[in-house]
Amino acid sequence: MNRTLKGKTIMKIKSSQILKPLAFGTVLLLGLLTAVYAGGQKPITGSATKITGNAAVLTGTFSPNATFASMGWGLASDKGYSANCGPLATKPKTQSCRASGLTCNTKYAYIATQETKNNSSIGARKYFTTAACK
Repeated sequence: MNRTLKGKTIMKIKSSQILKPLAFGTVLLLGLLTAVYAGGQKPITGSATKITGNAAVLTGTFSPNATFASMGWGLASDKGYSANCGPLATKPKTQSCRASGLTCNTKYAYIATQETKNNSSIGARKYFTTAACK
């Protein structure tokens, strides 16, 4: 899939890089999510808070021009993200979502992603470790 701006290709996305909807509203990222950033504000991957053995609250800050925003997460050892929450509102700019169903004492990676009228972009990859098993 190509994204264009004023008739010029600004981004090429392979089908393996797109979030694919699965049953029960979950999503699976097939392959490593990457995007060529073509100007504007990138999302900012925020902090992970309220971390327990099986959940965490993830935050991200998004462009007010974003038409779609989400947070993706998965095992830190994986190249992709196995789940996400979204779409998130982009106003106010900072949003949070609850990552649940996690495994205790496990390192996870997470990112903020957004789409605007003209491009898609991702924030920095960040990490958190769930609380020790009881």
